[in-house]
Amino acid sequence: MHRSTRVWFALLLLFIFRSSAAQCIGVVTAGGGNQFWQEVGRGAKSAGAHLGVDIYFRGPLDEMHPEAQHKIIEAVRKQNCRAIVIAPSSSAVNAQVEQFRQQGIPAVYIDRDPGGAAIQAFVGTDNFKAGTRAGLIMADKLHGRGTVLLFRMQDEVASTRDRERGFLEAARASGLRVIVGPYIGSDIGAARVRAANLLSSLAEPVNGVFTPNESVTLAVLSALRGEAGLLARHELVFIGFDINDELTRAVIRGQISALFVQHPWLIGYQGVIAAYHAAANDPASPMVRVDTGVNVIYRSDLIPH
Repeated sequence: MHRSTRVWFALLLLFIFRSSAAQCIGVVTAGGGNQFWQEVGRGAKSAGAHLGVDIYFRGPLDEMHPEAQHKIIEAVRKQNCRAIVIAPSSSAVNAQVEQFRQQGIPAVYIDRDPGGAAIQAFVGTDNFKAGTRAGLIMADKLHGRGTVLLFRMQDEVASTRDRERGFLEAARASGLRVIVGPYIGSDIGAARVRAANLLSSLAEPVNGVFTPNESVTLAVLSALRGEAGLLARHELVFIGFDINDELTRAVIRGQISALFVQHPWLIGYQGVIAAYHAAANDPASPMVRVDTGVNVIYRSDLIPH
């Protein structure tokens, strides 16, 4: 092959590579095992298919190791994508977002916003509002009297922290006594042990429990099943967050009183749409917030009438 032809061919390949890379959008979740994040991925990929862009979708195995997410974000940077969508594991991600901004690559946060980042949009549940609603439902079911146990996941995670804070403020304002439990983490097995230890150590019975996300809801459900008689008590009100097959069955059996169901597919889909438009618009445009909402599911919604 003639030298000039080889040079032209190499330049053509470089152009094709850069053009292809420029058409990708990176999506980095905070975890990988829960059904919630799998649905986020499906929504993101559907948006990519509709827009005609590739989706580079990655996430750590769980939310307990934010350093793993930082490495994944760096890997996405090397893909030279036109924009990035992140569910930040902590506020430490903000520094990486700033590096993207300096390179002209817009960032969108989904599911949670720890604040302080130069993002173009946030897409997800209004977590404080949802937690407040859960606290009011708990108070209504208990007629404004009794003691409830608040299970918490992890302090660095803004989404669950906001739900916990909203629940706590609303429940206390409605007359309930709230026992604030320690953080039990996102690993379901370890969280189950911590939840069981907490339940067995209580000096007084509780009338209700609240869990702020899928992994904690599963862990506490398993722990309650191991505590003889707790789930059989009809007066125990269990309000959880997120949904999967096991949690749905628990609602049908009356083991969970209510589930707050987010829209993870929509969060992934709208996150990619927002990132796509951010890449096409002025980077100085005002930040946009998209509340994807929640539904509350009760047993009466799932059984035939």
